[in-house]
Amino acid sequence: MAKMNWSAFVKNKLIPELPEFSSRGRLVYLKGSSPILRGVYLEVSSFFPGSVYLQCLVLPLCVFHEYISFSIFNRIRNPIDGSTVFSSADPELIIEAILSDGGPFLARFEGPERLLEELETTYRELAKSDIYYAEMIACTYLYLQDFRKSRKWFHIMDNVIFKHRIYYPGMRGRVQLMLHELSNRSHEEAYSRLEEWERVTRRNLQID
Repeated sequence: MAKMNWSAFVKNKLIPELPEFSSRGRLVYLKGSSPILRGVYLEVSSFFPGSVYLQCLVLPLCVFHEYISFSIFNRIRNPIDGSTVFSSADPELIIEAILSDGGPFLARFEGPERLLEELETTYRELAKSDIYYAEMIACTYLYLQDFRKSRKWFHIMDNVIFKHRIYYPGMRGRVQLMLHELSNRSHEEAYSRLEEWERVTRRNLQID
């Protein structure tokens, strides 16, 4: 049996019917210059050949990312049987599910304010120790130019890294650099650095 080419499936079967979306591999994402990546990722099923799960995801692009992460996500359900499995034999059903189930979820995060609310809630639920959520919160506040709260969250990151002796290559250097610039009121430099991170992340993820 020939291996399913999901990238071609997305490009040829889904995108022509989803004019507000673009694609990169198995990722279908909303177009636009928003600092928030909002899309649906087709996660290939290892149990059902030719089938996928549809994962809605929301990711701030103003954070340094090398890969797509599922920090805020929601698995779309099949409107016919309530399962979470979709077959490549029925692209129309996948399109319907992306629009009817995925659309409202993605619309909730059109602006960074709602994203911040979700990130902070999740951080508290994770016993206040997940460094990646803290980084997304710090960078999103910086994007909104709330420098006081951004500095607070970079301090939280620095404390978590020190307390737990966590080794994250490159992260502590980024944190301390931002703390230095924000503490010295070098706000323009800090914001310019954030814009550079977004450009790098878009390039890493191959997002327009």
